[in-house]
Amino acid sequence: FRMRRARRSQDPQQAARALSILDRPGAALCEDTIVFNLVLTACIFWKDTQHLEKALRELKGAGSHVEPTSRTYSLIIKASALLRRTEDAKEAWHEMLAQGMEPNSI
Repeated sequence: FRMRRARRSQDPQQAARALSILDRPGAALCEDTIVFNLVLTACIFWKDTQHLEKALRELKGAGSHVEPTSRTYSLIIKASALLRRTEDAKEAWHEMLAQGMEPNSI
């Protein structure tokens, strides 16, 4: 799976190639929670703010099938911090707590 390869790769060019799948028309970033978490993890690791923005935008859009877990919320908070979006990080934190979830450490 390309996202796992992107996260594990020590070669920035190989990671960029793996992350380029997110640029394809119809790339389903929000098809399920596991895929979404992998996308966020790889983008955070490589500080790929362009794809992080795209993923977070798609999460808020119609048609998202992501059912956030505490890990998802933690990744959203971390992504928001990387993007310097303090209010989005706070919103994710409060939403996670409202869902009755415990924060985890990533």
